[in-house]
Amino acid sequence: MKRSVAFIIIGCILLASSAVLFICNEVISFHAAEESMEILSSLEEEMLEDTPGAIDEYEGTMPTRLVNGTNTLGVISVPSVGIEVPVAAEWSYKNLKKSACRYSGTAEDGRLIILAHNYRQHFGSLGNAEKGDEVQFLDVNGTLYVYKITDTEILGKYELDRLTDTDSDLTLFTCTYGGMKRVVVRCEKQQDKE
Repeated sequence: MKRSVAFIIIGCILLASSAVLFICNEVISFHAAEESMEILSSLEEEMLEDTPGAIDEYEGTMPTRLVNGTNTLGVISVPSVGIEVPVAAEWSYKNLKKSACRYSGTAEDGRLIILAHNYRQHFGSLGNAEKGDEVQFLDVNGTLYVYKITDTEILGKYELDRLTDTDSDLTLFTCTYGGMKRVVVRCEKQQDKE
């Protein structure tokens, strides 16, 4: 009898802990979505002013704009799964809390890799994208790069070296819920539009 009461109490504690964790994740996701929307709105306003972005001297080819304190490259979108997220020029844990981030490469060299958290408003639905879906990257100067998804894969948490070991023009990735694996989407460039 005492053992079953102890198991019930432990079960209740675990359920309560799960509920608290779920609520915390939802609050973090909500704040990330708000910050992304603020950056998107500010970026749109700046782009409407039609002033070219400064060239990122470190990479040499990617124009950037300082938007709400974030050095921003543009916007990545996967319309089929409702993704539209600003992309920070450099990845950091701070930047990942409010936007997607460039992991490496550029749109011009055809080796652009972008990562984001699996928050609902970031890359949370990336795993639902399918081969043939369109992916768009709009840089801060208004150049639109259009891609098609060629492959999706799941990598282990520590297989990050396989991200750059590819001929893909664009690679998007995020972690699975729980962070033990990575959802990776490979894309091939279709065309540029100004």
